[in-house]
Amino acid sequence: MSDHTDIEREIFRGIQQAIGDAVKNHLAQSYKETPLSRLVEKVMSQRTGELESILNDAVTQAFGEFRDQLKNAAAHKLARTLISKVEGEIEKRANELRADPGFRARLTLAIQDALK
Repeated sequence: MSDHTDIEREIFRGIQQAIGDAVKNHLAQSYKETPLSRLVEKVMSQRTGELESILNDAVTQAFGEFRDQLKNAAAHKLARTLISKVEGEIEKRANELRADPGFRARLTLAIQDALK
């Protein structure tokens, strides 16, 4: 369970850093209006749809991988929990069988036959 928690933290850190960087870059550019910065902004504006598509694909892929890892982590945790619960049931049944004189007699005969 800690694996997907670490993944979530990493995603949130990345999102926070990206937002912070975007604000910082915007503020830095607005104070440094140059012909080159206006040209870069114009070219980037022309590519907005393409950039949006690339970013959308990247986010979709990241969430797909996150979903797969989360499903695997949850399945692993569930399996471990079920096994721990079944172990107690198996031990309980084994104790019942050991207490059954008929079963113990059959087990003794089976062991003797196996040793012959």
